[in-house]
This record gives sequence, C-alpha cells and structure tokens, in this order.
Amino acid sequence: ARVTVALLRAAGVPAEAREGFLVTGADLGAHAWVAYHDGTTFREVDPTAGRAEVDAGYIPSSVLTIMGLAALGELRITEVTRGD
Repeated sequence: ARVTVALLRAAGVPAEAREGFLVTGADLGAHAWVAYHDGTTFREVDPTAGRAEVDAGYIPSSVLTIMGLAALGELRITEVTRGD
C-alpha cells in the first residue's frame, strides 16, 4: 500500500494509506489499503490483495487502538456482515 501511495504521489495524484482490518471469511487481520483522488472523489483500492475496490470487509481503524481495547478485554466482535 505504501509503495502504491508513493507511486501515485510521484505521478501527481493525491493519495494516502488507510489502515484497519480486513475481514475475509471467518478471519480478521490488520491490513492497509490505498485511497486516491481521481479528480472528482476519493476511491479506495487494495493493491496487496489485487482488488480494484474496497468493500464492507475493510474496517478502518487504528490498529493500536483495537489492540489496546483487545488487551483490556474491552473489545468483542459479535458479528461481521458483508453487503454483497
């Protein structure tokens, strides 16, 4: 994601890395993806997973915040649904 952001910025395209979690099936893992401006709006892509779109399985969040909540026993994920 960071390399893609650097390449987009070098080409004059506003871009930033986004971080959080990616839900795939029953798995939840820390992940980063890319937001870039296409001249009209920001769009999100995931170059690591080879996805041209980011869907509801991408949960933006500070990984440190989530890990801190989990360590304190204050985090419980009861359900993750996708809007497919």
